[in-house]
Amino acid sequence: MSPTLSMVNMFAFAVSFFLSRILFGPYSWYRHVYYFYTVGQDSTCFSSSFKHVIFVTGLFFHILNAYWFYKIILKVRRKFITQEEALDAKNELNSHHGTNAKKSN
Repeated sequence: MSPTLSMVNMFAFAVSFFLSRILFGPYSWYRHVYYFYTVGQDSTCFSSSFKHVIFVTGLFFHILNAYWFYKIILKVRRKFITQEEALDAKNELNSHHGTNAKKSN
């Protein structure tokens, strides 16, 4: 896979992770928690402790998702900086060889 395609793939993954796990996930979880702590209290379908289970497990997974998103951002930044340094080194090498070739003529 080419470095550019790899970078686009990594960026697309980070964006999709952000949209699904960081934005939509907490919103959906909040709506469920709100329902179970207000309207769902009188529900006979779920036990009374179910709302606490939803709250605790959701909180755990949101913290885990935030941690993984942080790691993803670090990886994208490291990859981007490494590619920039490689391009800079390549340009410097090309310009250095170009000046040597001019001097020898």
